Amino acid sequence: MVQMAQRGVEHKGANMLNSITIVAVTGMQAYAQNSVYAIQRSYLELQKQLPAKRLRCLLISPEKPEHFFDNIQHIACKPFSYLEYSLFMVYSLAQFIETSHVLIVQEDGWVLNGNNWRDEFFQYDYIGSPLMILVDEKGKTYRDAFWEKHKFDIPDGMIGHQNGGFSLRSKKLLEAARKYQLGFNVQPPEYIQSLPFEFKWTESTHQHYEDVYFLQRHKQLSELGFKFAPPHLAALFGFQHLMLQVLEKTNVMRILGCHFSSSLKITGLNQVTVLHHQFSSMEELIRNGRIFILVEQGMEVYIPSEVSFNGQSCYLKKR
Repeated sequence: MVQMAQRGVEHKGANMLNSITIVAVTGMQAYAQNSVYAIQRSYLELQKQLPAKRLRCLLISPEKPEHFFDNIQHIACKPFSYLEYSLFMVYSLAQFIETSHVLIVQEDGWVLNGNNWRDEFFQYDYIGSPLMILVDEKGKTYRDAFWEKHKFDIPDGMIGHQNGGFSLRSKKLLEAARKYQLGFNVQPPEYIQSLPFEFKWTESTHQHYEDVYFLQRHKQLSELGFKFAPPHLAALFGFQHLMLQVLEKTNVMRILGCHFSSSLKITGLNQVTVLHHQFSSMEELIRNGRIFILVEQGMEVYIPSEVSFNGQSCYLKKR
């Protein structure tokens, strides 16, 4: 058994009820530095509502990044693929956790405003940023017209997708796959096209996504006593697209955190960088709801020249 040293939470308090390990896991070193910023910002924000002694911080990555913080524990791993990431999250993360819950953060998902924390979140074993997607018991996803038709009347055997990239989970849920011997279905990889070869899977292999793994088993897990957060509460926990918040009539300034699915990343404790061509004009940028929330919550949005609408880099921040 691997023995982990404690940081951020005293050992005697690590198992206390309603405590959180803020954790980022990546097998790609290129993501590690920004993951540190996601952890640290989330840690500082959550202290607005939760005492520091109930919070622990953990980064799992191949190497410790250059810019680090003493309250974060680093555990080294060998580089690994996304499939291996999913397997780790399903079967092995629990080994490194001594708190009652974990808050999963990434370079594209973090706590935006800790004042919006609700202790009600602790009542659930899984809660994540809601998406406009339904997931069935085979891991198949349904979007667009199907989601639009069934969003208020979800068919039996389906559940609304809540993204794992910014999510809160109980340690009990992390232990469930091993405890109840729940298998992980690996789909066939693509045909090998070149040498030296590597295994690749199509982007549509949703069954490999670790959040889909838990969601497609929600009925089985619910029968075992696990609780998945309802849509209205997930809408207060985090946002990726704002459609769910609009439907739930959520005050967007009361949302705890965010997840951007690789379209934006945190590049400093208070800075976000836009990664793709997403806006055709400054007016469109300013009108964007997600950008508006970031700026209103005190974050500086950086648009590099290579993805800007006029070929020049610029910053957007609150006056």
